[in-house]
Amino acid sequence: MMMLPIASFLEEFPPDLSPSLREALAAVWLACNELPEESFRCDDFQMFHLEGWDDLRSVASKALHELDWENLQLHVDEVISELRQKLFNKQG
Repeated sequence: MMMLPIASFLEEFPPDLSPSLREALAAVWLACNELPEESFRCDDFQMFHLEGWDDLRSVASKALHELDWENLQLHVDEVISELRQKLFNKQG
């Protein structure tokens, strides 16, 4: 499941990151686990707009705010490129 990396990150949460960010990500993880079964309609591309996803969208929005997403997203392509480069260099 795509949400499992959140749990791993929370287990090894870096101590130099803000406690409010940890709380925001924990709220995302909790909302993921509380999604009702009927919210998962894998054949429905509009499933994320269903009412069952409202809480998750709300807490995810707060987590993005904690990450300063408005500024961070300007550099996302660069960061992803750097991370991929580091990942592939470690494997090589």
